[in-house]
Amino acid sequence: MPVIRASEFKDGEAFPGVERGRLVNSDVGAGHLDMGELLIQPGKAVPMHIHETHEEAMYILDGPFDYVLGDETGVIHTGDAMLAPVGVKHFLKNSTTEPKRLLFIFPTTKINRVLVD
Repeated sequence: MPVIRASEFKDGEAFPGVERGRLVNSDVGAGHLDMGELLIQPGKAVPMHIHETHEEAMYILDGPFDYVLGDETGVIHTGDAMLAPVGVKHFLKNSTTEPKRLLFIFPTTKINRVLVD
């Protein structure tokens, strides 16, 4: 049973201005789980996308973020969670002046992401 230390999980840039750290995935022995943290710089975003084969859960560690989830738009705050079902477009943007963080969870180690408009 691995313990993953925060100092060990930096993964690099997922998108411009969006740093990803993987906590749990197949590299540490997970069979069906991928979980990590995103650090989103001011003015930067996770682009609009869908997952064709799985859902995604996000827990806001340090918000707020502007979001799109399907046809809904709004602001999501620290302590809130968001579920993006299979095939539903979603987007998060840090519109603040400070870096912000969220936790992402996928019920698979084979993440499928398709960028959409």
